[in-house]
Amino acid sequence: MQVSDEDGQVLLLAPNKYILDTLTSQYLTRIKALLQESGTISVELRIGSQ
Repeated sequence: MQVSDEDGQVLLLAPNKYILDTLTSQYLTRIKALLQESGTISVELRIGSQ
């Protein structure tokens, strides 16, 4: 899992579809809530790496 933060937008990069699906179904709501409390405007999940 890799994270990129730029101008109030967070990009989460999952290494594969399984991790992406697990994050989306089980953790995305909580991740978004926590990041919005810290001023993050948006959160996006993708498969990939940097």
